[in-house]
Amino acid sequence: MLVSISVIASALIMYQQVSFMKNRPPGFERENKLIVWVNTIANGSDYRAVMTELSRHPDIYNVTMADQIPGTPAVGELATILNDQGEEINVLVDTYSVDENYLDTFSIPLVNGRNFSPGNRSTEDTSLFPYLVNESLVKQMGWADPIGKEIDTPLALVSGEVIGVFTDYNFSSLHEEIRPQLIYFFYDDWRWQRYLVMDVDSNNIQAILGYVERSLTMIMPETPFDYSFLDEILDGLYANEQNQTQLTLAGSGVSILVAILGLFGLTAFTIDQKTKEIGIRRVLGASVTRILAVMFKGIIVLIIVAAIVASVLVFYALNIWLEGFAYRISISPMIFVIAMLSVLVVSVLTVAIQSIKVVGDNPVNALRNE
Repeated sequence: MLVSISVIASALIMYQQVSFMKNRPPGFERENKLIVWVNTIANGSDYRAVMTELSRHPDIYNVTMADQIPGTPAVGELATILNDQGEEINVLVDTYSVDENYLDTFSIPLVNGRNFSPGNRSTEDTSLFPYLVNESLVKQMGWADPIGKEIDTPLALVSGEVIGVFTDYNFSSLHEEIRPQLIYFFYDDWRWQRYLVMDVDSNNIQAILGYVERSLTMIMPETPFDYSFLDEILDGLYANEQNQTQLTLAGSGVSILVAILGLFGLTAFTIDQKTKEIGIRRVLGASVTRILAVMFKGIIVLIIVAAIVASVLVFYALNIWLEGFAYRISISPMIFVIAMLSVLVVSVLTVAIQSIKVVGDNPVNALRNE
């Protein structure tokens, strides 16, 4: 009983956490995002030609390129940033390069400032390189007004200033908290842009895939058509937890089966030992319900004691497991109630199935056999 209740409660908690991670809004639109890996070093005109061609399809709503996308490992670097007092502060930020369509493609809203200007670097109205940062970086720096703040990042190779602030979103899995982020426009430097991202109509996927493949083959024939969907990439971040949950669910089924077999044996032994007692009780006027209640009493007490012990053990163990997530559920007492009731119902039915025939039989037969 203890093992069965523990395994069922653990499976329920793990299932809730996995569901929470998969369904929690990440801060951007994850659905209907077609990702194509573009690892070929080509000139900017080829990339622009591909994006222009893809944009012509009526069921491709937005097209963007970036060197990192949500669900891929972010590159952290130590940036030198000026605070409101003019002091230089070293801050670890996740840095990646994008184009002017990145925020629109992922439906990431700006909360302050503006987006990158399309075209080349000369279209920007700032002498420094333009940067977009997230709310977490603004909060960490304590900026009253982040627009125009200067940032020096080794990865971007140039100094820049903040032109806009976008909302926080989970770039990595929910194992990690949202970190300060900085994105910059690569403009004419296409060397490291590995991901071609399209916001597409989910009702016409096969036609879109064919069109994208033909477009790539026509303009960049050396690029293989290797694609995936963003929701698949994000779900893959929790593959280990999903496997653990499935194994635990399977284990709960096995533990219940073992408990049923044990109860069958225990009930058969108990009935054999108490056949005469059951017969005497029936002769003295005890009802079938009354006799079954007496037989169930020991099982119910055993299950309640096992549930209390299992609740303490599972609560402690699963809280340690949940500490590995920056965003997590709270363990509800109802989980242990459900686990206990599941085992209780199965146990009572198991005992009842074996007992009802003997208890409901003519008591004279039971006494004659004894």
